Amino acid sequence: MFRWLNNTAYLGNNYLGKIVGTHFACVRDSKKHYFRIFQGWGFNKQLIESLIKKDIMEIRVIVDDGRRLLITTPQDVSMMGKNYQAQGYEPQFVLPEANFDKKFEMEV
Repeated sequence: MFRWLNNTAYLGNNYLGKIVGTHFACVRDSKKHYFRIFQGWGFNKQLIESLIKKDIMEIRVIVDDGRRLLITTPQDVSMMGKNYQAQGYEPQFVLPEANFDKKFEMEV
């Protein structure tokens, strides 16, 4: 079940990310969270709908311990993301990495 606790989003007991100012920050491990079939990243549908209602301007995805930073908007995820639901999992939007607004490679 999706829920907010203060400005932190959870799916059940799993941490999804946190609102910081006008953006939502989340951390992803490419080995666990990258959808190779779509060449993109999944976002819980309820999370995205909630971020839109909260007028959050930007989603920042911190990948692989800060080695990469991907930036998009909740609206882009909702409009350009592919609807996907694996058996036993919640509905998601999967946004192909090519559709992210900004991508940064970091030296760690």
